[in-house]
Amino acid sequence: MAARVPWLRVVVGVVVTAVALYLPFNNPAETNQVFSQVLYLAIAAMGLNLLTGFNGQVSIGHGAFFGVGAFTTAILVVDHGWMIEATIPVAAVIAAVVGVLVGFPALYLALITLGLAVLFPSIVKKYVEGPGGVPLLQPSRSEVASLVGFLDDDQYQYFVCLGVMVLLFVLAHNLMRS
Repeated sequence: MAARVPWLRVVVGVVVTAVALYLPFNNPAETNQVFSQVLYLAIAAMGLNLLTGFNGQVSIGHGAFFGVGAFTTAILVVDHGWMIEATIPVAAVIAAVVGVLVGFPALYLALITLGLAVLFPSIVKKYVEGPGGVPLLQPSRSEVASLVGFLDDDQYQYFVCLGVMVLLFVLAHNLMRS
């Protein structure tokens, strides 16, 4: 017996994909930055949903793990001259290692994650030279190496966030169905 094709899902998927690819080319840079923020916050929310919603664990300091990855990328790009794309897997691994180191004790006391959230800004101020924060995290792509040179900075940021979000949502979907 032949499998039925879920035509509604296919049509909705094609429409959503077309809109997602259309958006950054027909909006001002400020709007594209807002779209990028929505995408990376969706990634963080999905991770928190996996932890609390499906696993039942409590994480009060979820943003600190997100920040570890962001600062890893920023430091590798700004201080060590890495290409932006090469930092993404490294940042993910370092954030995961920090998550495992904090996660085992947090199995017994969720307040450990709160401590991480409170300590993270102080640790960053101590070990990151320069102004830190937004100036460190947002160098122009013309100042750093990248594999993609034909997009504006805001469009590039949007597509990186979109690509990472799609990949992680597919992985999360497969994890939940396994």
